[in-house]
Amino acid sequence: VDASYMITTGGSFSARIPHLKASTAYVCRAYSGTSISTEKTFTTTAAIELPNASFDYWSMDGKVANPWEENSTPFWDTGNIGVTTASQSNSTPTDDTATGSGKAARLESKNVIVKFAAGNLFTGKFDFVGAELSGYARFGQVYAFEARPRALRLRYKATVNPIGEEGLGLKPGASATDIDEGRIFVCITDWSERHSVCSGLILSGIQQEQGTDAMIEKMNPFDPVTDADPAEGKVIAYGSYNITQSTTGWVDCEIKLMYKDTEARPADGRYSLVISCASSAFGDYLCGNMGNELYVDDFQWVY
Repeated sequence: VDASYMITTGGSFSARIPHLKASTAYVCRAYSGTSISTEKTFTTTAAIELPNASFDYWSMDGKVANPWEENSTPFWDTGNIGVTTASQSNSTPTDDTATGSGKAARLESKNVIVKFAAGNLFTGKFDFVGAELSGYARFGQVYAFEARPRALRLRYKATVNPIGEEGLGLKPGASATDIDEGRIFVCITDWSERHSVCSGLILSGIQQEQGTDAMIEKMNPFDPVTDADPAEGKVIAYGSYNITQSTTGWVDCEIKLMYKDTEARPADGRYSLVISCASSAFGDYLCGNMGNELYVDDFQWVY
């Protein structure tokens, strides 16, 4: 393997071997100079598919479009239950797919009366609190990792625009000329509970009365690239992809996972998977362009 996959400690070493197939027996041996070890055999663990990874299955609850089949256990969720208090769902199924069959997910940034709402799709659960006129995206899903994927592969198409003066929202440092990027990120986690991020009108009031720091504390944002591990537990690996320009059609995307710990595994029953897709990366801050769209389809692990 390449030297970048090697870890040497004194006279011992370990190696990470990428590109192996799931449920497959391999023979390996180590060498150093002219010294060669005896052969060792090992078998890779089974790969587990993501539920509803092509977003073919949806159900309707009044105006709320849900990314799961009726009477099934939800794995993905959206902010639609909040948006539909004053508008139509902005994260919806579409026949415009990467494969030409089934469904895909279409996420649309839009204005809902007096606040901006990004289209979103994530593993976890969304709760709307009417008394606050706010919603809580609760990130994290229990998922049985038997193997360590090296990347998340998917297909997407997008329309992104400058934020604009009307879209600045509450994001500190945002400029009207900045591109309102779409974003997809993935984390393997070992969390005791879901991480909850608040967005909605309550943030405007807190910022006006108590300042930006208090607003951000209430929001409780999470960015796996820049933030330390949250209170819920450890981030074992993460990958992130920002969509900085519009596409002319569907494109392939492979988000490489960066492992902070190559030995750790999520404990059984813990919240171990976060995948987040947003048509506007700073939608939590009510910041973005109402013309942004993000379509996603055909998610799968790469080993």
